[in-house]
Amino acid sequence: MRAKLALASVYCLVCSFTFAADNSKQIERILHNHGEAIAKANDIRAKATEKSRSDAVAQLTKMATAAYSEKDRLAETNAWKTVLMLDRSNAKATQYFKDLGTLEQVLKTIPEDTSGGNQFRIAGKWRVSCDNKAQFDVDITAEGVLLMDNKKAAYPRLTTDKDSITFRRGDVVDRYTVAGNKLLFEQWHPFTTYPASGPSNFGMASRVE
Repeated sequence: MRAKLALASVYCLVCSFTFAADNSKQIERILHNHGEAIAKANDIRAKATEKSRSDAVAQLTKMATAAYSEKDRLAETNAWKTVLMLDRSNAKATQYFKDLGTLEQVLKTIPEDTSGGNQFRIAGKWRVSCDNKAQFDVDITAEGVLLMDNKKAAYPRLTTDKDSITFRRGDVVDRYTVAGNKLLFEQWHPFTTYPASGPSNFGMASRVE
C-alpha cells in the first residue's frame, strides 16, 4: 500500500513539473506573439509616417522650385526651412542654406527631434539578432549616430521620427523601430531598394546592459 502511495506521489510530482514546463512554454509563446504584434504595428505606423514625410518633402521642394522661378526669395527660403524641419539632412535644402552661408544659423532654430517621443528609448547599446542568424552589436547615441565595430565606424542618421531612426551604411540602409522594450531591426540591401521595396533582412535588438 505504501509503495502504491509513493508511486502515486511521484506520478503527481512528475505531472506537476510537466504542467509547469508546458505552462512556461505557453506563456513564452503568448509573449512572443504579443511582441511580434507590437513590432508589426510599429512597422506599419513607421512606414506610413515615413511615406507621409516623404510626400510632404516632395511638395515643399516643388514649392521652393516654383518660388525660385518666380524670384520670390522669402517663399523659397520658408519652403526649404520647412524641409529641414522634416528632414534635417535633406541634401537640396542643406545646399541652399550653405550657398547663403546661413546653414548653421538655420539649423540652430530647428529642434534636433521635432517629433519628440521615443527617441530617448532608442539611444543606447543593442545586440541585434537577425532572421538570417547574423548577430552584431551597435551603439546608438542620443545625437542620432550609429556606432559599430567597437565605435570604430560611425554613421549619422538618415531620417528620424517619433518611433524609429534610419541609417545609411555604405550599400545598405538600416532602420531601428521601438517595439516594446526591444527594437525592430530592418535592413535594405542594396540601399537603392529603400524605401520603395520591403526590407531584405529582419531582426530584433535587445538592450545590452
